[in-house]
Amino acid sequence: MGTKIDPTTLLAHPLPVRNLILQIPPRIITPLLTHHAQAFEPQDIVVTSITSTELTITYLQPLREVWFNPVPRTAIIPFTPPLPPIPADPANERANSDWEEACAIRLKEMSAASEKVVDNRSDIVVTRYLPPTSPGSFLAMGWFVALSFVIALWIFRGREAPYIGGFLADRVWNVDWKFDVTAVVHAGILVKKCRDVVNLAKRLRVHGVDRRRGVWALWLVNVALEGWRCAQRFEGEVRRVGRGLAEEKVKGESRKGK
Repeated sequence: MGTKIDPTTLLAHPLPVRNLILQIPPRIITPLLTHHAQAFEPQDIVVTSITSTELTITYLQPLREVWFNPVPRTAIIPFTPPLPPIPADPANERANSDWEEACAIRLKEMSAASEKVVDNRSDIVVTRYLPPTSPGSFLAMGWFVALSFVIALWIFRGREAPYIGGFLADRVWNVDWKFDVTAVVHAGILVKKCRDVVNLAKRLRVHGVDRRRGVWALWLVNVALEGWRCAQRFEGEVRRVGRGLAEEKVKGESRKGK
């Protein structure tokens, strides 16, 4: 069975789009919504338009509070790169068929790629960023930024570095091996922080924080500076949301039973 289409706009679609929409199975669209729109178990999916650059879908998003009605939402999913232009002549069956096939193949490829991303997703979705609050976190971030700045300043300016160049040359890195040891230690810290970023990026994806969004960027920038404390704070937020979901489920079941 194909995806639903709005009958009030049926004739407004170009012929190849109209034919294609009626044949798209929901199993193709659902992973796209889950990945690109952070939808969770979307209902009543309706493809409202397909152009050479984007796919527009409306759907109902169930709420965690099971006693509330689902919320209507719209998602616009871009085609990257764009599809070929839609044939303008409805009588050109060959061109229309070729475009339908190209669009169908692209949708299947996008759906398969989205499935790989969402397969391991949890129903515990993190929606907010938590900034550091402990003195230890601010101290760790300040120390890392300061050390990185001083090392970079020494590499590019050496003794000529303003204000601190002479002090570094005479008191801190007055022999080469001292700077070499500092650089090796700092490189090890950078490797550890890169691993922290990669690991947290995976956890963000599992808990519904998609890439290139504000919350996603804040968490990753923070873990790059702060390290394991940020990762622990994220896991604490996951546990908090999980407890909230469990409590809401119990409340919903009790309300349904009344």
